[in-house]
Amino acid sequence: MGRPKNCDNCDRTRQRLTQQNKENMEILTAHYQGRIVSLERQIAELQKELARRPIPKG
Repeated sequence: MGRPKNCDNCDRTRQRLTQQNKENMEILTAHYQGRIVSLERQIAELQKELARRPIPKG
């Protein structure tokens, strides 16, 4: 008897959506990795700035 024809459509749709998901995850991962690097640089700059300032006498 075999599988109904619409099962093949489901399989193709599932494969396409799985591939799109993978591509979207790669895009998001690259975006957030770039953002993390940018924030790490900002933190380093702020730490340098703090290190140069005198500690106030309280």
